[in-house]
Amino acid sequence: GRAQVDNSVRARYGVALLPSLIEAGDPSNVQLVYDALAGSVLSQVSITSELGAEHQAKLIDALPETLVELLLRSAKIGDAGVQLLADRMQRGKLSKLVIVDLAGNVIGRVGAEALA
Repeated sequence: GRAQVDNSVRARYGVALLPSLIEAGDPSNVQLVYDALAGSVLSQVSITSELGAEHQAKLIDALPETLVELLLRSAKIGDAGVQLLADRMQRGKLSKLVIVDLAGNVIGRVGAEALA
């Protein structure tokens, strides 16, 4: 309904601002972005800046189940982030996800095996 649309709009713009909010040390607005994302019906999320391990985990946990496309180009996600994503996918929480773009990230054997 309307709440999902509102959350989707907030999430779309919030995700674009997320790296800046994190860098500015603005935890309340960062949490608002994660909350909006979790309650949204977005089908695509794109992050192209490094978030750091703590925020990668929060972002992955907040991804909506409606997500079809996740673009994490050069987000420095690494093995740990990929393992979190793979775990969420294996638990069926991202069953609609069909495109995951991890280009430009350094992902080792551990991360690759987690996604396999």
